[in-house]
Amino acid sequence: MGFLGSVRWLALSALSMALADPVGAQGTVVVDWRAGVVETESVGFSKEGMDETRSKMMSQRAAKLMALRDIAEFIQGVHVSSETTVEDAVMVGDVVQGRVQSVIKQAHQVGPTRYDSNGMATVRMRVKFEGNLADALLPQSGFGTLSQSGFGSIPLPGIPDADHPQPPESTPNVTGLILDARGLNLVSAMVPRILAEDGQVIYGPGQVNRESAVQNGGLVAYEKTLQAAYQNDRVGNAPLTVKAVSGQGTYRANAVISEQDVHKIQKAVEGRTFLNQCRVVFVID
Repeated sequence: MGFLGSVRWLALSALSMALADPVGAQGTVVVDWRAGVVETESVGFSKEGMDETRSKMMSQRAAKLMALRDIAEFIQGVHVSSETTVEDAVMVGDVVQGRVQSVIKQAHQVGPTRYDSNGMATVRMRVKFEGNLADALLPQSGFGTLSQSGFGSIPLPGIPDADHPQPPESTPNVTGLILDARGLNLVSAMVPRILAEDGQVIYGPGQVNRESAVQNGGLVAYEKTLQAAYQNDRVGNAPLTVKAVSGQGTYRANAVISEQDVHKIQKAVEGRTFLNQCRVVFVID
């Protein structure tokens, strides 16, 4: 039985044991990358003919179980990297299925249950990307490690020459990185990479300690506009902004940048740790 099938089985088993009556429900899922949460608002209703108290109880339970199913379906399609979704990772054993299911069952309700005049219940459920969910979804290997000299060095291709002059000195107080990838049809992922045009990795899991990625809910945050990116606390008050020139990977979660922007990042990271701390925001459509 696959990951989603197991979650559905758990939800349906709990539903049949708790209710023992026909019920119905529906809901939708949204992800807020800035807040680092997956959230769904689901509705549930019970069999006709019940007294009001029991009807409300059954409707609320149906709505909550629908929310768990919706979150499970959403998580199944989350891109772990530009080459792997959660479903892919489960199939090859990269993600411990039981850990993911355990996190889903820890989803908590936000706000009170709302009832309409017919007894239909509406609940809002939430799971945070940071912490347990990120720990369950992120790969177990491939990340940088702490040492006496800090994280692994960032591989940057090329040395500036007469044909490729060095950009001016970067702002002394660079606090983060914004990558503008609008118009390239990039998708969001837990572990995307920034690549040079020759394929070398400028930013990726090798530059980040796994614990930091877990705490931040992934290597980057996502926004829809540059204004929102500048307002995101993750990149601080003086971020460096670069422009992606293309997308890369099976699912197009990786971003390719120009050599000039590679050098900008090279200067910005000298003596700083904002990349190691996942202080990166991608702006995508």
